[in-house]
Amino acid sequence: MPRSTAEAVYYRFKNNLTYGSIEKRVRKRVLSERDLRLLSSFVGNYCFASLQTIAIQFTCNTGILISVYSIRRCIHRLDIQSRKAVSKYFLKPGNIRARVLWARSYSNWDETKWASVAFSDESSFAVRPSPKNVRFWRKKVDRYMPSI
Repeated sequence: MPRSTAEAVYYRFKNNLTYGSIEKRVRKRVLSERDLRLLSSFVGNYCFASLQTIAIQFTCNTGILISVYSIRRCIHRLDIQSRKAVSKYFLKPGNIRARVLWARSYSNWDETKWASVAFSDESSFAVRPSPKNVRFWRKKVDRYMPSI
């Protein structure tokens, strides 16, 4: 241990009767609780907006000049993340019954009957970006909630 460190610890102990570390100074939060609530509602209303758009709109609406990085930290502190849409198949009871009836009606077919059936794979192409790649702001607990 360097002598200067030992002297500093001894000096603090002698004068303050403590040898612990000095309190850390915490940087003041950029947004108040009220501003965080406003940001949360803003992100909820514009869940498909980019982070830059959210920062610009938030600055325009509140007059608080804040960086994109600070907006990201505040949004993450609210437990809101940028997520991809989860694909979930919604099978209603009527669809399930129809599938079971179809499977039962054709379960007794032999290979010769199935050989006469033409199977085709469906192909799709997209003119716009795929909805699977669209990101939006959402809390983790809202994962399977229908998108807005």
